[in-house]
Amino acid sequence: MAERDPYIYMFDDIFWLTIAGTFFGFLGVLVQGCIKSNCSQVKFLGFECVRDPNAEAPDTADLEMALPPIPSRTARR
Repeated sequence: MAERDPYIYMFDDIFWLTIAGTFFGFLGVLVQGCIKSNCSQVKFLGFECVRDPNAEAPDTADLEMALPPIPSRTARR
């Protein structure tokens, strides 16, 4: 029987990058869901957050950006 490489070496860098990206993306979605929720106490995987969601003022102010006017684009002949 031919000698085989250990199982772990079958996965390359792209595989581990995909796994890490998926894990951190999922973790980010979970944190975003906890922040947007109206719960006053959140417990997840040993982490706990107690807050008063009604005390936080929503940020509804519109931003105004001082940008120069965009020149019109016309076809030149």
